[in-house]
Amino acid sequence: MSNVTPLSVLLCEDEPLIKIELAALLRDLGHTVGGAASGSEALIALEAGAFKILIVDIELPDMSGLKWRPLHAVTSQIGMIFATGRFDVDEASLVEDAIMIAKPYGEADIADAIDRLLAPKSLR
Repeated sequence: MSNVTPLSVLLCEDEPLIKIELAALLRDLGHTVGGAASGSEALIALEAGAFKILIVDIELPDMSGLKWRPLHAVTSQIGMIFATGRFDVDEASLVEDAIMIAKPYGEADIADAIDRLLAPKSLR
């Protein structure tokens, strides 16, 4: 379990069951959760809300997670975790300092990714 202060997390996932399960998992870790089902919904939520972390599916219907890199100006103030079931994703093409986790993941994987995001860069 993550030992950090509760955070506001935006979860961007288009698969309803995955979204429900991950939101519950994040709440169990003590975080508050906002949701979006597409990249465009996530961008609107990010502009309107004060989220500390964005967890985004890399395969969204309207925006591949790989396209977040040019949008770094919008997301530069928050930590980003990319979730994917793909194994051919080139991590170097993702947003700088983002964390990548592979599906299926569990509570320990999510807690570890959040801890890594919050750790000083020298410890990642």
